[in-house]
Order: sequence, then C-alpha cells, then structure tokens
Amino acid sequence: MHPVHGSYFREYSLDMRQFYTKCEREGYDWYRWEEVRKQCMSLEDMISALEDAGYRFKISEDNILDFEESPKFPLVKSREPIMKISKNNIKTETDRHPVLNGMLYDKDLKRRNALRAIEMIKEGATVKEAIKACHTSHSSICEFGYKRTHRQDGRTIKKVQECIDLLNSGVKLKNALKRLNLGAWSFYRYRHFFL
Repeated sequence: MHPVHGSYFREYSLDMRQFYTKCEREGYDWYRWEEVRKQCMSLEDMISALEDAGYRFKISEDNILDFEESPKFPLVKSREPIMKISKNNIKTETDRHPVLNGMLYDKDLKRRNALRAIEMIKEGATVKEAIKACHTSHSSICEFGYKRTHRQDGRTIKKVQECIDLLNSGVKLKNALKRLNLGAWSFYRYRHFFL
C-alpha cells in the first residue's frame, strides 16, 4: 500500500514531506523500499493469489518461473468514455476496459534471473541467448555484476561517458546534454555504468 495515499490501516505511513524526502534518499520506486516490502506477501502467497485470479504458471527446464497462460479479463463498462492513444498517435474512444489483476514482479526474482544469465554467459552462451532464456535484460545483468566488453559500448553509452566527464569538469547538465546532442532519458538510463 502507498505510504501516503494507501489505506488508513497501512503499516508504513508517511506524510507528503517525509515521503518526498525518502524518495530523494532511496529512490522514487517506493514499492521497493524495505519498509514497504515487509508488508508485502511472500512470493508463494503472490503466486497463490494470482492462480486464484486465473493465472497459470510453469517452471521451465532451467527452473525459471513463467506464465503458462493468463486469464481472459472481463470488459467493464465505464461511466465516462476512455480516450486511448496508440503509439502512432491514433485516438480512439471506448467505454469498456479490462480489469487487470496485477502482474508478478519481485526484486529477488529479477536478481536470480540475472545471476542465472551471467552463469550461462560464463559457460559459453551468448549474451542475447542468456538474456532470452532467463527472461532478464542487459541492464539487469550489468546491475548484478556482468562486466561488459568494449564491443558493447554503443554511441549512446560513449556519449553518456563524455557527458559525465563534462559534468566533472564543471559544465552544467543541461549544457552538456545540448552540446553532445544527448537526451536526458538516455543519460539517466546509462549513467549508473560510470558512477
């Protein structure tokens, strides 16, 4: 439950000022904070609740837990029309939407899949094969100890490194991004490789 806007009976409660102060210290993903995770169900309880909601799971030969099938969600009629905008900026209006029961995400599962992918790479699998087989991502395996080769340094990552060098020399972030023609999203996505 959200620390500020959650139920009155939430275990971890903050006011707005405390919430934003904690966000600055521990990140804006409040659902990953240790205090909030304590009130979450265990992985087994989450899986059981999702199975009750209609999800079915399977364990692959690599011992990776994955969805076998997801339930068909009933469409619920909305009182107000819902405006949907596609990636091609096509607007459509509808009055029905599916009720979603939630998705499975766990920090420990992310770590376990990333470490399994790193082991596969050490055993001789390619990075792409390991990422696909273990249902993880390149940023996750880098976060948990994979050392990248220089062949993987793309133009964007090199620009981020140059941007960090400019910041260390005293240039402001906005000016550095403009000088290198680098987007803020790319900078924040790749900066943890160099800090």
